[in-house]
Amino acid sequence: MSNTKLLTVISFLFLISCNSHDKNTLVLKDANIINVYNGEVSANSVVIEDGIIKEIGAFKNLNSAKSSQVIDCSGKYLLPGFFDMHTHILEHKNSTKFLDSLLSVGITSIRDMGGHADSLARVKSEINKGIINGPDIFFAGYTLDGDKQRDTPDPTTLIINDSTDLSEVVSKLKQYKVDFIKVHSYFPYNRLEELIGIASQQDLYVVGHIPRNTDPNEAIQKGMRSIEHLNSIIEGLVTKESNGVENITQAFNTIDSTYLDSLSRSFVGYGSAFTPTLHIIDKIYSSNPDENLRRLGGLMMDRFMPMVLALHKNNVLILAGSDDVPVDNSNYAALHKELEWLVKAGLTNLESIQTATINPSKFLDIESEYGSVDIHKKANLIILNSNPLDKIENTTDISNIVVKGQLLK
Repeated sequence: MSNTKLLTVISFLFLISCNSHDKNTLVLKDANIINVYNGEVSANSVVIEDGIIKEIGAFKNLNSAKSSQVIDCSGKYLLPGFFDMHTHILEHKNSTKFLDSLLSVGITSIRDMGGHADSLARVKSEINKGIINGPDIFFAGYTLDGDKQRDTPDPTTLIINDSTDLSEVVSKLKQYKVDFIKVHSYFPYNRLEELIGIASQQDLYVVGHIPRNTDPNEAIQKGMRSIEHLNSIIEGLVTKESNGVENITQAFNTIDSTYLDSLSRSFVGYGSAFTPTLHIIDKIYSSNPDENLRRLGGLMMDRFMPMVLALHKNNVLILAGSDDVPVDNSNYAALHKELEWLVKAGLTNLESIQTATINPSKFLDIESEYGSVDIHKKANLIILNSNPLDKIENTTDISNIVVKGQLLK
């Protein structure tokens, strides 16, 4: 090959390389970056390459920014993408077609708390391969529950009784590459510790509802990694026969500061987290046609919110979860409603944001990749028009979303 032809080939390959680099490089210029650890806001630019945050600093000092796609973010605010830590994306047959809509409201990662394991595994794989758009998925697959009266069988649930081979069940779920195991209220309480031990042997952990006849402290101390729903705590108190708590009123009377301190010590000491799901509890009761149930729901919310604040002040890791199903535009933003409820409960705007960003990344042990706007982390980001530290509702004032380094809009 002549030197001229060789130079031509080298030049062509160089141009391809440059064009490819430009295509995969994005710069968010002069954004107000919110530090979710401490609430500090700094005006800086962010360089993103191949879906990863590579540089943060003054635009004029960023060498790699000179030949990149640049988005002017002056006056805008930058947050890490949100986690919804309690949702069910495949509970409705049409849910999958709305997954990209979750991205549009800043939900870039989800913890699916029960569904068809095979379908969830397939959807997660297709998202990871770029075949379909959707948030990063961490999932349980089939929920484990006990025998109870059902109008129709639940195809997303595996029924467990005293004779069920739990090793076989866990191995089956492991084949779907689940991230954890979810139990529901009727899971046999006398087998909870056994399940947790078997799951641990397969590098899995157990989360979910507190099984009936199990005190909340007991469930945490046996090794449940997260407890879901405020009402699950009430149910645990009422159904544990030795507690002598017979109804909701007695349960709320039992949950005084001494009890909440004890519960907090269990959560913190055993490394368990709590997902209150205030929004869905309010939604269920406030929309009920029965006036008495609506009144009961209001009374429950009045008691639940101080519980959340007390646990939070005692350093319990709080996770934001909507427990909603993405089937239409009325509930895409359910997670944002949960953040608003957490602020109503007494968390600051920053603390509420933490429940959907850095707290989930800590819980899932992926803090090195997710949860904040930092170098080496995944570029799943929310660009806001207004400051959410001033008003939590500003988390919905979205200018654009970055998903795996690409602008959504």
